[in-house]
Amino acid sequence: MRELDLGKTNINRIFWMYVIPSIFSIIFSTTAQLIDSAFIGRYVGSNGLAAITMLFPFFMILNGVSIMIAIGGVTYAGIQRGKNELEKSNNFFNLSIVMVVIAGVSASLIFIILNNFFGILFDVNNETLSMIQTYGFWISIFFVFNMVNLTFNLFLNLDKKPVLVVIISGFGTVINMVLNYAFIVLLDMGIMGAALASGVSQIIPGIIFIYIIIKRSSWRFRFPILKFNDVKQILFNGSSELVSISSVAISGFILNKVILDSVGIIGVAGFSIALQLGGLVISFGFGVSDAIQSPISFNYGAVQYNRVKAILLKGIRINVFFGLVLSILSLFFGDLFAKIFVTDQETIIYASQILKFYSLAFIFMGSNVIISTYYTSVDSPVISGVISLLKSMVFIVIWLIILPPLLGNNGIWLALVFAEVSTSITALFIYIKFPYGKKQTEKIYWKRCTYE
Repeated sequence: MRELDLGKTNINRIFWMYVIPSIFSIIFSTTAQLIDSAFIGRYVGSNGLAAITMLFPFFMILNGVSIMIAIGGVTYAGIQRGKNELEKSNNFFNLSIVMVVIAGVSASLIFIILNNFFGILFDVNNETLSMIQTYGFWISIFFVFNMVNLTFNLFLNLDKKPVLVVIISGFGTVINMVLNYAFIVLLDMGIMGAALASGVSQIIPGIIFIYIIIKRSSWRFRFPILKFNDVKQILFNGSSELVSISSVAISGFILNKVILDSVGIIGVAGFSIALQLGGLVISFGFGVSDAIQSPISFNYGAVQYNRVKAILLKGIRINVFFGLVLSILSLFFGDLFAKIFVTDQETIIYASQILKFYSLAFIFMGSNVIISTYYTSVDSPVISGVISLLKSMVFIVIWLIILPPLLGNNGIWLALVFAEVSTSITALFIYIKFPYGKKQTEKIYWKRCTYE
């Protein structure tokens, strides 16, 4: 196969060569999450589903730290490659790995300490609290493996090896499925077994990633040259992703509180099922974003803005189409989807009812993820952070204040829809004003003014 040149190869070929493997990778990782939830729902119960939903905001913040470092690092590595500065690019690779390892170890220690205070944070029954603490403790041991694997994933994509990333991700999913069955069903380890299955399934792919990088990639493991400015660039550029995910986590915590107060634990369990599909749409969005991030940052560094725009628009179109299809399926088959996870009829009915409203948000979710990540890729983290903050927290809180008093519990789910629509409208206006990021748009504007 002819090797891709990110700066010259036909846009359609680059897009599909990167996006198709990334979509399969997302399918594998999302399948693993769905399988985890299905095993927990069927063999542990609705309280188990509620427990992992309560912990979800905390996991998102930790994941946001790894994404901040990984996307910040791979963006500058891609820009340096576009400029043919290969040594600088490789240093960003090694610096990102070191930073993620430090962050992963620190996150595990913090989470183990925080685990003792969940009784204060969550107003739930003793059974659910016990599951929260058990799952939280065991999964925290494996944070560093998950965070490093994400970083390897992005840098191997930049190194034009998206297919290998898919194969390794698929292998990790198979391991996770086998371990879930072994730990939860055969050994009857309950919620602890689910945590161990998820954690252990990250170790073997991590080892394979390291082997691939050493033997088959252009990246070279070196102790990085530590420059404060490089660290600052990585953190600042990726900070918008942390803002995005942290705001999702905060709004998720608020949402869980609202659902608990208005509906009770069954509402959290029902929303947990609906959230599986919402998570699939968001994961698909991040999958496409990850796939096009390297071509965008490379072409941005090579000052080929027409190619940047073409790649972005293709990413938005495929996400809108995917969200629309999943929204239609959710409206008609929500109850069948809920039955995959639980056998309790009351929870099934509630999950199906939630999906009738929440699924409308799917049409906008993926494209909102794409446009936010796009601005990180073109070195405009402030714009990215503004879009993310509006989408993930500001608009949600505003609509949660307005709609539930008017529409009751259904207003909770519609608040999520209105937040996504509000974000899409805002992002459109921002893109019209700053199509290639704030810095570059201003440069282009002043050049035109000077020429005229």
